[in-house]
Amino acid sequence: MKNHKFTIRRKLAMLMSGIIAGASVYAAVNSGDASLSDLELRVDGRNILSGFSSSTTTYNVEVDDVSMLTMSAVPSASDATVAIDFNGAPMTNHSLANLDGGDNVITYTVRSGNSTKTYTVNIKTPQVVRDEYFTWKNANIYFVLTDRFYNGDTSNDNSYHRKRLSGDADVATFHGGDIKGLTQKLDYLDKLGVNAIWITAPYEQMHGWTGGKNDAFPHYAFHGYYALDWTYMDRNMGTIQDMKDFVTEAHKRGIRVVMDIVMNHTGYSTLDDGVDYDFGNFNGTPQAGWVPSGKPYSMWSESNEISFNADEQGKWGNWWGPWVRAFGDRSWAPNAGFAPEGGSDYTKPLAGLPDIVTERTSPVEIPPFLKMKWAAEKGGEYDNYRLPNLEGWRTDSKGAPADYLINWLAGWVEYFGIDGFRCDTAKHLEKSRWNQLKNACNQALNNWRNSDRADEYAMGWDEDFWMTGEAFGWDHGDVGYFTEGGFDSMINFAFNSSEGSQGRTPSTSDWEYYANYCNRPNGRQVLNYVSSHDTGLHRPGDQKKVATMLLLCPGGAQIYYGDETSRPYMSSNCGGDQSMITRSDFNWDAVDNADNKHWQTIGQFRRRNAAVGAGTQTDLGSDTYGRKFSEGEYSNAVVIKLNTSAGQTYTVSVGDHFADGTKVMDGYNTANTATVTGGKVTIAASGPVLLLEPYGTIQQGSNPQPVKPTVIANPPSGSTFTESVTVTLRSTQGADIHYTVDGSTPSESSDTYSAPLTFTQTTTLKTYVSNANGSNVQTFTYTKGQAPKPVVTASPAGGEFEGSVSVTLSVNPVGTPIHYSTSGTATASSPVYSSALTFTETTTLSTYVENAAGSNVQSFTYTMKPGGVDEHYVYYDGTFSAPQVWAWIDGNTNCTVAGSWPGDNMTKKNGKWYWAVPSGKSVPKQIIIHEGENRIGGGNLNYVDKATYHQDGSYTSIVEDPTPQKPSITINPTGGTVKGSATITVVINNDATSISGTFNGESLSLQNGSNNVSVSQYLTSDKATGSLSVSATNAQGTTTANVSFTRDDSTPVYEGNLTGDWRELSIYQVMVGSFQHGNGGASGYSDMWGPEGHRKNGNLRGIIDALDYIKDLGMNAIWMTPIFDSTNGQGGEKLQATGYFCTNYFKVDPKFGTEEDFDELVRKAHEKGIYIILDGVFGHHGGVKSASPSGKWIDSTTANNVRGTDAGNVSYPGSLEYFKEVINYWMNKGVDGWRLDQCYQVYQGGHNYWKELREEVERVANERKSRGEKWGTLGYMVGEDWIGAAGITVTKQDGLKSVMDFDGKDNMVNLGNGVGSIGWYLSSDAATRGYLDSGVNPTLFLSNHDTSRVGDFVDVNSKPNELITRHAAVAAYSGPTCTYYGDEIGDKSGNGNPDNKARTSGRISGFNQNEQKVHDYTAKYFKARAANPALWRGTVSRKEGNKCEIITKTDSQTGNKVICIFSETDQNVSIGGSGIDLINGGNVSDNVSVNAWIPAFIKMN
Repeated sequence: MKNHKFTIRRKLAMLMSGIIAGASVYAAVNSGDASLSDLELRVDGRNILSGFSSSTTTYNVEVDDVSMLTMSAVPSASDATVAIDFNGAPMTNHSLANLDGGDNVITYTVRSGNSTKTYTVNIKTPQVVRDEYFTWKNANIYFVLTDRFYNGDTSNDNSYHRKRLSGDADVATFHGGDIKGLTQKLDYLDKLGVNAIWITAPYEQMHGWTGGKNDAFPHYAFHGYYALDWTYMDRNMGTIQDMKDFVTEAHKRGIRVVMDIVMNHTGYSTLDDGVDYDFGNFNGTPQAGWVPSGKPYSMWSESNEISFNADEQGKWGNWWGPWVRAFGDRSWAPNAGFAPEGGSDYTKPLAGLPDIVTERTSPVEIPPFLKMKWAAEKGGEYDNYRLPNLEGWRTDSKGAPADYLINWLAGWVEYFGIDGFRCDTAKHLEKSRWNQLKNACNQALNNWRNSDRADEYAMGWDEDFWMTGEAFGWDHGDVGYFTEGGFDSMINFAFNSSEGSQGRTPSTSDWEYYANYCNRPNGRQVLNYVSSHDTGLHRPGDQKKVATMLLLCPGGAQIYYGDETSRPYMSSNCGGDQSMITRSDFNWDAVDNADNKHWQTIGQFRRRNAAVGAGTQTDLGSDTYGRKFSEGEYSNAVVIKLNTSAGQTYTVSVGDHFADGTKVMDGYNTANTATVTGGKVTIAASGPVLLLEPYGTIQQGSNPQPVKPTVIANPPSGSTFTESVTVTLRSTQGADIHYTVDGSTPSESSDTYSAPLTFTQTTTLKTYVSNANGSNVQTFTYTKGQAPKPVVTASPAGGEFEGSVSVTLSVNPVGTPIHYSTSGTATASSPVYSSALTFTETTTLSTYVENAAGSNVQSFTYTMKPGGVDEHYVYYDGTFSAPQVWAWIDGNTNCTVAGSWPGDNMTKKNGKWYWAVPSGKSVPKQIIIHEGENRIGGGNLNYVDKATYHQDGSYTSIVEDPTPQKPSITINPTGGTVKGSATITVVINNDATSISGTFNGESLSLQNGSNNVSVSQYLTSDKATGSLSVSATNAQGTTTANVSFTRDDSTPVYEGNLTGDWRELSIYQVMVGSFQHGNGGASGYSDMWGPEGHRKNGNLRGIIDALDYIKDLGMNAIWMTPIFDSTNGQGGEKLQATGYFCTNYFKVDPKFGTEEDFDELVRKAHEKGIYIILDGVFGHHGGVKSASPSGKWIDSTTANNVRGTDAGNVSYPGSLEYFKEVINYWMNKGVDGWRLDQCYQVYQGGHNYWKELREEVERVANERKSRGEKWGTLGYMVGEDWIGAAGITVTKQDGLKSVMDFDGKDNMVNLGNGVGSIGWYLSSDAATRGYLDSGVNPTLFLSNHDTSRVGDFVDVNSKPNELITRHAAVAAYSGPTCTYYGDEIGDKSGNGNPDNKARTSGRISGFNQNEQKVHDYTAKYFKARAANPALWRGTVSRKEGNKCEIITKTDSQTGNKVICIFSETDQNVSIGGSGIDLINGGNVSDNVSVNAWIPAFIKMN
């Protein structure tokens, strides 16, 4: 057979179309001839198969670049048919995109009569190559405890007296894993799709051990969190060269290196360190390496033969001294230099660890033990561990403790090229210090990339240094770590938040949330995880699903070593240490099993596609999600379909993620490809998930071509010296260095370099290095002679600057110390220069250098460009409560005093917020006015001098300042009863020039802004009354304020037997305006939306007067519709009276009562054992025009919520802090809970802000509990969302835990299946009833102020017993219940609109016979509920009878058991035992006579 080959050398481009010419062109001849008369392959009009012959059936074509390729095949016979196959499949689309990279086969099968002939065209195309793109937003980080992973060098296993032990004592020893082991296993991690590795701290740890939990085992610092010396490698981890090799090999694979670091504490004191470095005080004779023979494993137990002695100072002063807080209970501690302990997260030692005094700013000396250590451990083999670039920070008084730590840690970045830090215990260090670390490491990483130490793989990477923080309990609303601390990411404790927790597998709800939280504009990055060393191991059994849901979740992903192999817990219980048991050795025998390969596949897909972690998400249908990501010129899209079955074919919608004609592949099996048609892909799944991604192979960045190695010498060739010079050599790619010093040419047989070389005479040093790419000989000369007098060079060398200037110094000869001063002429005793200097004001820099040739003093002057005070300024009149300004000229010149984000605080002037360009700063070109992450106008604005900016970013130019105003004074609370422990806030604005004040006759010290006044300081005894008076004056006039306060420290007398469990709530809801009017109280409103002829003038006094009635009804809580001030709100009096359109959240509506009335209501309700629940309207308001007492504002921009309808005028997160303050204010007045109106309005931008508000409620409740308060500690929250259970969203994302059960209301009111509806409801959990989120406990009710009344459906006069049954069913519900005022007497709605006709006049007496009957039975059922926990929290057993439901409720905690019988007919019911009739009284046994529609509640014996 003939074989022709044609080659086209062009780049693959557009498309190929096939044209099959029919036989109609020719005469009807040649039947039976199955040949082609013509076959063409045309490129740009030229037939490249010009040599076609019908007898030649095979053609080979190589295609590199085609602008247009068409094919046509013409059969010889008129009756011939031609079938075309492409790669074995019928060809239906001739797009060149169908051609796989590599070899492709197109066959033409011609049939005519009984004859068949096949022509084959082999087309070879180039592979489609996709560039790998790295972004930290798509980080796939492998967190490894280095010591527990792989032992690559057994020779370092027993460093520093450390040793393995046996049994349970061995759980926290060093197990042998090291840096070499990590290097040897990098290929495994590469196969896992990892693009970053987080290693435990490799710097030197405390040598010995401390007692593990309960002193059950000796705890060594194998995990890297107990530092001894931040400037040395820990020998158990390896050498400096091991670390360099590891970083280089990781970078070679595109893997970034993240180092775990600690800045807030040192390691514990240990026997071994005390012996080695002469500190401490001992009982017995200390001997390094000593470990007790058994428990207790403690250095503080005098029962052991050796123990620490802290009764006397001894040599404890040789330890960390003023660097740390330690020995706070010892009188000698201050003499030894130790700092006292504080009470904040920043100043209180964590877990007894020495707490570094990071808030200190004054210089300190190096601790004595470190001086001793560094003096002894240098030169020789010590230099294999001692970081050489940190010598400048091994001297006294370079800075404060935090400055040393920051420079030591930045030294690791500068020397090794570390790409990021995981920052331990972030909340225990000032955010400003974290920001300082971030800036130092950014500079250090740039220095490394530009140094001869940089490896060829990462020297061209351009991403900034990366930091993620561990702040236990961090929630997503706290952005300070990002804006103030410089963090790029935070570890996401929402995934797994407590020690010993078994974790959770993420859901698609998490995907939706984190796509929005992380990847929307201005999003924040999180690091998601399911297992960690501080919580637990997530091993639910289906580890494939864990991999799918975790690694495909937006945001960063952290794999804890062994998640992918189901690494088990330790066999020991580690003395009850739930964290320690997660730190077992890696189970290498599980690598490459089915689960592990699934993790590899998903991880590789994630690594190939940045859109997985960094993309925005679109829901594309059932279990199908699309993600898109673009950055610069890079773009990427993926489509993920979950819950597929291998071998089954699916048609998947891809939306606009892939255009029609695009070839895609399944990331689960990249040989599986398909083409997009009509916005869809039809493809067979290869596993449990379809992972559609662009077709092609991945090029891992621009890795350099192989090159010969080179040698770098320090100091460089050409250096001169006077006495001696020591030369250090290193080679690229780790090649061995051979050398000569006698002038001869070196070779592989020459001496091998192993330690620095010292020359005392002029020397020519020659080196030889080689690898597979060739050899290299280099020459270095070192000349002995008189060094020249040193000269300093400054860059820049002086001149004017705007904002700030960074100055870098260098000196020749290199290595001469540079002394400098900014406050006079530098001398030999001035500080030594070590890093760039930053000046923000006019400065003269003086330098001093000297050597044997002499000294040299030089000066450089940097002058800030002038600018007059308040020459340039802006105003702002929007809604932010604490706005800040960030202003700049270009990327290097900012115009604020702060000098770093978030910039300067604005201040109040003339009734508006004000900011002036600081003196000496230049006039900005750009400005951001913001509050947190919320920015007016959405972002950067042009700076317009002397303008007033508005919330939407627009501005009004002004010629003169706004009209000056006299001072304003706000006092909160506004008078009344206060506790002695309370604080009164006085806020003074508008630049008062004279301020005076008194409280109870004593003078106050007040200033502009916010002032706190302690009640107990001025009202010194209980029941004391005093007046607080303030006067403030400026040129525009004087303002005065005067309010009275009474101190009341009395503790209420409590009734009832409440437990604090939400489920016991029996709430009585009142519409304040229509319930009761109490004589002597406020006037009430004269009109309100509600039925005509009914009360509108209800007040708080009326509720106080009705407390006994409510208590006697069996209720233990009152929910009042909103009582906040709504006067002058929108909609007029009719709307104001409802309370749902508030104008001041910090004041009682004066139409309802006074602050004193409210306080009396709370006090008297609590005395009767009744909780107070307020109606919180946090999604809309009626015109709030003032700040909170602390100066916070509502962001009133219209906000789109999760429902897309009923958009409120409260926007989050801008309003979050305001409403947290609302919660705090009222709960500290004793409020026990919240009913939350239209709660879906607070779910905005894909985030459920009820999580943050709920956490604030819980925080305040817990704080009050800690103070011994009995009330205001319940923290109940129930949301109102009218949609059905399946549509409820406010419980998602760990939001609300209860909602009003509208579905349950309809079920109980209608009883469509008679009493069977009751039985079904009481025996079904929330999930069965349609609720989507676990842990939700809905609140059951029959009516409320927005619905018709239950009495409208069940008439009290004709069907009182059926109404009784419904109340009894509510009382038997395991969960919170709510009874709307009047429902207990069968009240009916009046006339009016459907949503307000139920607001009838409240009645608490004067009932007719049937009303009284319903009332009395309702009271009996709810009193039974209060006395029997089985009714409100018991588990349920249901037995269905003939029109009868027997519900048995059992409380597991107390054994309380109640049988509830609901019957539609009179009948005898067997209860199988004896008990007490809770409704009618008396004892019963075996059988109970039940009347139709009068339920029986039997408490069983």
